[in-house]
Amino acid sequence: MTTNPQAMTTHDDLLAIEPAESGLKATLAAVLSFTQGLVPLLVAMIVLWYFGTVLKRMFGLTSPNIAEVEWGRNAYLYAGVEALAYAAAGFLFGREVNRQRAERAEENASRAQREATSAQRVAAQSVANGQALAEGVRELERAQVGARGAAPGTPSAPSQSEVRMVRGIADRLFPPRDAKN
Repeated sequence: MTTNPQAMTTHDDLLAIEPAESGLKATLAAVLSFTQGLVPLLVAMIVLWYFGTVLKRMFGLTSPNIAEVEWGRNAYLYAGVEALAYAAAGFLFGREVNRQRAERAEENASRAQREATSAQRVAAQSVANGQALAEGVRELERAQVGARGAAPGTPSAPSQSEVRMVRGIADRLFPPRDAKN
């Protein structure tokens, strides 16, 4: 069995093809989006135009010489077209209202996402600050135990400078809410 080295596809060849396919997908998506927006709009406009012509014809049939059967048939046709015209008008006006509501919902979702991201950053920073403060307290305890030669867990009063050091760490990591403290 012989293999053709030009017929073999490598990973790099597939990567080169992928952007072309994604460009095609983007083009198709844009065409579909345009078509999905345009076709219903055109259908609604045609239905409204046809309703106008039927309405004009109905006004033309208002003479007293028209047969009742012909009037009944035209009224029946008018009722069906009228329902379609109201649906088309509802589509045209409702589309604008729904578009505005969708835009507001997207703005609200975007704002909520930004707020959530900001809150996550603040929470992560608070956790890091708390861990740093806890480590400072542990260091203070180790320094006290080592300096005094006491056994671990033996209570001893911290010196004033040690308390100031821990207070400084706490104030730096968690600034006081008011300037009086």
